[in-house]
Amino acid sequence: MGIPTIVPYVAGDDVTAEGQNNNEASLAAEIVNIQAVNVPSGAAIPGDRLASKPNGVSTAQINAKAVTSVELANDAVVDASRAVSADHIKNNAIIGRTVKIATYSWAPVATINANASISDNTGLGSTIKPLSVYKEGSGAVQNLCSRLVLSLWWDTGGSVWRLYLSNENAVNIDPTGLTIRFTYIEAS
Repeated sequence: MGIPTIVPYVAGDDVTAEGQNNNEASLAAEIVNIQAVNVPSGAAIPGDRLASKPNGVSTAQINAKAVTSVELANDAVVDASRAVSADHIKNNAIIGRTVKIATYSWAPVATINANASISDNTGLGSTIKPLSVYKEGSGAVQNLCSRLVLSLWWDTGGSVWRLYLSNENAVNIDPTGLTIRFTYIEAS
């Protein structure tokens, strides 16, 4: 369709029923079968006049990068109410409430022999990403901590993170008062 064919009337002419009916029929056909070419780009068509799903706007009709965060479903608490997956997150857009940070604690109880190591299986697998591991303590063990070497190890055989504590002192150490903290991001 294009612009309807309307027969113009000239002042002084008689308007015939046939001419009027043809003009109205042509205009009605255009309105019923309106095409994009007939709608100016600035036309303010209200949203309730657009087709509802499943015949609404398809993904193919949306320009790349045309949808912003204002148009997307979002929710600070309910994950199912969010529209964006991990592959669509901007760099530096992660904030504390969107990332689960947790800490695993290990308080060794066995004596750590001189020049020997002890270890702990954290039970944490590949769904976590390490942030930090550190020693925390007070009392007598605090004086010997500088020669206690702490390591975090990915055990490929068991697919698990392990903590190792090596005593590089020439004496056995009672670990009372010592806690090892392993902070990590929990990926989903």
